[in-house]
Order: sequence, then structure tokens, then C-alpha cells
Amino acid sequence: MDNNIEAARLISEAFADVDVEAMEDCPMGEECGVHHRTDDSHLDDESQYGMIITYIGNYAVVTTDNPALESPSLLIRMMTGLIKDEDVPPMYQTTVYYVGDGVLWDMHEMGVKERLERVRYVTKHDEWATFSEEHDEVVYDVCAGNISLSKPVTEA
Repeated sequence: MDNNIEAARLISEAFADVDVEAMEDCPMGEECGVHHRTDDSHLDDESQYGMIITYIGNYAVVTTDNPALESPSLLIRMMTGLIKDEDVPPMYQTTVYYVGDGVLWDMHEMGVKERLERVRYVTKHDEWATFSEEHDEVVYDVCAGNISLSKPVTEA
């Protein structure tokens, strides 16, 4: 299966697990980039976790953990040694979503097919040291028109 299509499927599955009731009263208020059309960044060097959201016109660029790493079957294979190091997916992922004039949160009510149609670009990376730079490169490429965003990755 094409890596971009697989990444889009995993993203869609991750959205399916979102607890809608718990998210209604976001503690971040208007500073939350998921619920409001505002750029947002959370970086934790100690745990090497981050999430960066940048809105550009009709698109949102999101860099965070690779959702493929949350697959129960992958975790079991890793714990039991049934997967080689080179087969472990990269740690981080940058995704460009089509959001129109909306926000990322709008996708939580969509069906799987519609969420997949919103994924326009996916790239993966492993190095925490370049986490922010990877995000900034995709933002630059979106702004410069260097990435085709006209079709979902499932159609590419």
C-alpha cells in the first residue's frame, strides 16, 4: 500500500478515537489551534513530543507524532521483537489538511472517507532536533506553491 494512503488511513482512525465530549470545553480557550484558527506550538524537549499547527489560507499544516506508532499491532510486534528496527515507522509526521475557512476540529464530525479527502500531503521524519525545521519547510513549500495540494493523497 502507498505510504501516503496508509498515513491518511491512520490519521483518519486517530480522529475516530477523539472523545468529543471531553473536547467541548478546551482548557486552552482561544489559543488552541485545533479548535480556533490560530497557529499553535507545543514542544517538550525532555519527552521529545511536539505539536505545531500553522494555518495557511485553506490549509492547516500539522506536525506531531506519527499516528502509525499508535497501532496496537505495531506495538505488540515491537515489544515481542517481531519487527526489525528498520521496519519501525518514523517518529514524526507533518500533514497538510484542507480545512477551507474552518479549523482542524471541524473534521471530528466527518466520516472516514471525508477525513481522508482532507489529507493533501504527508511527510515523515525521525529526528527531534529537526522537528520544527521539518514543519517550517512544509509551511514554506505550501506558501511557495511547491507542493500540489489539489488532490487528496488517496488520489495521488
